[in-house]
Amino acid sequence: MSVTQQKNGFSVTAYQGDAKTLLAFNLSKEKTTNLAGFTIQYTINDNQSYYVQNELQFKDPAQYAQDPAQPATSTINAPLHKFRWVHVPGSLNQGIKPFYGPYRYTVTPRYFDQRQSLKPLDNSLSVSATLNVEPFAKGKIEVGFTRGFVQSEAFVHHFGSKAMFRPKAKGLIFDTSAVAGKNKAGQTYTFAEEYEWLGFTARSKILDLLNEVLNDKTLHLDMFAYDLNEPNIVQMLLALARQGRIRIILDNASLHHSNKSPTGRRV
Repeated sequence: MSVTQQKNGFSVTAYQGDAKTLLAFNLSKEKTTNLAGFTIQYTINDNQSYYVQNELQFKDPAQYAQDPAQPATSTINAPLHKFRWVHVPGSLNQGIKPFYGPYRYTVTPRYFDQRQSLKPLDNSLSVSATLNVEPFAKGKIEVGFTRGFVQSEAFVHHFGSKAMFRPKAKGLIFDTSAVAGKNKAGQTYTFAEEYEWLGFTARSKILDLLNEVLNDKTLHLDMFAYDLNEPNIVQMLLALARQGRIRIILDNASLHHSNKSPTGRRV
């Protein structure tokens, strides 16, 4: 599904994905002179508005038009230099559990003046497109994806650059509700919160499926796994194994497995 809105030679198309949105912009040629980039704002619940962030910012922001109420990385202060952007909600503004429902994306082309200084945002140039952001489902088909890799800027914003993913003590199963660390703001987070953020809709669908099998004694599970090391999932698989209701084929690549010196960190 996609939604396209346009005005005065500028168009915005929002493509619906799995709990994320691909935004694509198109400008007529005459609108590209002195183009500085794009500011993206999204609104949820009809009144909560946030700006998408951009790590590429001006070397000296004070020399350009800035909104002092927003950080230098906000796209109102540091416009995006791309004609497309994938927006994954949550983390920075909404935490681990983002709002699902209508999102109104408002995109504004930004321009430099004759001195190559960023002009203030001009709302008359803005174009808005609204569509639902939610996990993908069509008929009986559901698709889930992980949220991102640990080196992503969004992950670092939420968990910091030195996040731990398991306690220092060896062992496959441990309490994932234990505190794993603190972010830059001094807020603590747990191992479970890290897993939930990284696993995103893919992890939630795996857990839903496992719970469905656990709760229905008539069901059995056949599973192929490559890297199997999340305690919550392992505990659910062991529960099914004790009931004789599961068969698992595991990858035996040397980077995961060693017969001579097993680590006990993977099943």
